[in-house]
Amino acid sequence: ASLSVEDIFEVISPSAVRNLRKRPRNLQLILRKMASSMASVCASTDEGQLTSQNSSMTAALTTVRLLTRMAPFLHEALDSSEVHDILWRPGGLAEGDAKTSTSNGGEAKSPPSCGSELLHYLGCFLFLPGFTISPRTKMTGKHRGEIPKHRVDERVVWSGGVGISDKLTAMPAAPFMKARTEVLGCLLACLSGPLFQ
Repeated sequence: ASLSVEDIFEVISPSAVRNLRKRPRNLQLILRKMASSMASVCASTDEGQLTSQNSSMTAALTTVRLLTRMAPFLHEALDSSEVHDILWRPGGLAEGDAKTSTSNGGEAKSPPSCGSELLHYLGCFLFLPGFTISPRTKMTGKHRGEIPKHRVDERVVWSGGVGISDKLTAMPAAPFMKARTEVLGCLLACLSGPLFQ
């Protein structure tokens, strides 16, 4: 079952997040799990498996709500080297954690930072079919087709308008609006550090 915004705020108190900062390994684990959950939601969407009734939708909403709740308290400790390393250093806390992988060319590649992964997936969530935009036919997996370069791709917009077909509904469904609002609120919380310092 999805946790509502009120549930998240009731269960996760400010002191709980502040105490979690005192246990940086646990904080890193939670943030990495959130990024992993967001990645799996995006992958299930790519396979055409995201619907308003499945667990991926619940995971997406819960992850966004958790991050919205935790972000202000992480901003309080931006001067902490541990929080900074967890969010922005490739590999996270310890130097030994930054494992490199080799691509086909044999070049070493460091893992992305947790903060950049979270922001990347929040950006993906803004245009996720079945979550913030209408599911489109022939939009998934190998059926995705070529991305148009001469016009805006109407499969990934919030509503019709200039350069977009009038076939798109002017007013999206309530669940899409709610999800968009929550993702935008989360982005605002993640990018509003000066407000919380």
